[in-house]
Amino acid sequence: EGKLVGIITGRDVRFADPSLRVADVMTRDVITAKEGIKMEEAEELMKSHKIEKLPVVDEEGRLKGLITYKDIALRGRYGNATRDEHGRLRVGAAISPFDLERAKELSKIADLLVIDVAHFHNLRVMEATKKLLKEVDVDVVAGNIGTYEAAVDIISSMDVAGLRVGIGSGSVCTTMEVTGVGAPTPFAVAQVADAVREMGADVPIIADGGIRGAGDIAISLALGASSVMMGYIFAGCRESPGELISIGSRYYKRHRGMGSEAARKKRMALDRYSQPAKGMPEGIEAFVPYRGEVNMVVEELSTALKAAFGYAGASSIEELWRKARLARKTLHTHERARDLIIPT
Repeated sequence: EGKLVGIITGRDVRFADPSLRVADVMTRDVITAKEGIKMEEAEELMKSHKIEKLPVVDEEGRLKGLITYKDIALRGRYGNATRDEHGRLRVGAAISPFDLERAKELSKIADLLVIDVAHFHNLRVMEATKKLLKEVDVDVVAGNIGTYEAAVDIISSMDVAGLRVGIGSGSVCTTMEVTGVGAPTPFAVAQVADAVREMGADVPIIADGGIRGAGDIAISLALGASSVMMGYIFAGCRESPGELISIGSRYYKRHRGMGSEAARKKRMALDRYSQPAKGMPEGIEAFVPYRGEVNMVVEELSTALKAAFGYAGASSIEELWRKARLARKTLHTHERARDLIIPT
């Protein structure tokens, strides 16, 4: 009936006789919390009873959840994490607009669906997305796009939660080199931001591609983006899925584009680049320098972004949109004095 009758932890079974039943070793007199308890209240309850696990039950004693000390510690350490109303981390899923059944299943558990095609602004993709939007009950982000016209067509014909902007600018994407077609992220963001503003739409822009540091993030935000999507920066972090490789005296992690030959052998590549029979790869596989834990990288980016906002006199992204002024930068600004040795 789902009612809580006891709790058993690793401490209970570590030295227990394997022949014993769960009922023989579990703790029956369990400290519990009622549904709706605030995390601060749960922490105080756990401290007062010196416990690390706190089951959450309803009025009839049915188990509804479990709060652990680790949950509380992580909340304190990562207070800005994006969570849902139940305290769970929000998760998005990339989908093909042509796989409706997969999208419907993912919509039951994901907070967000992202249409993941290299070029969204074509008739087949847009028509498929319109049908998909009628079948799912979660936010859907459209992308990738790169022009004013694409934004106008999308905003005027469908209700999407965001626009992913930039084509061919990723560090491991070779679409522009292979096909000659693309929309560099700064250009694309400016184009789409103009369309969103002129149409009076409330659709956030996600800058995607070529974001290699805090300066690129600041420029993307100044041009009209609300957020950025990054691969290269995080690919070298400990938490990323790539394998850690030692080359000489340095460590690197493997990083591959979704259009690379290696990734194209996987099912996911067929979704993004639409044609299973397409013979040419539009991405590469490479090694990126190991950067350590992701929280340290995020802290560095955050510190640099605060400085960028300070230089612009902006205390929010919206204020940055109003105050930022852009200038064309020449190669000379990247050159360093010839008599300096820059350690690497």
